[in-house]
Amino acid sequence: MFTLFDMLRLFGFLGGAALGARIGFLGYGIFGAIIGGATGLTLGGIIGQLPILLVLRMRVRQFRGMTNDELRTLLHNEDCITKTA
Repeated sequence: MFTLFDMLRLFGFLGGAALGARIGFLGYGIFGAIIGGATGLTLGGIIGQLPILLVLRMRVRQFRGMTNDELRTLLHNEDCITKTA
């Protein structure tokens, strides 16, 4: 399944590589484009991961104060998102 977070990560990789290559090429030619593209790919991937990391941190914070019984009740609730048909 391809989610919104996967799309943001992919755009981060591609956008970072393209922007890094462009800046590197303008400053240092073809060698700069290669180095800039690799650097942009890495930094774009890190930036693309930020949305999912922030959401996961919010979810952990929501469940941190709950006891085992409260978590179990939430899991067995009819509206639980882990339920399939």
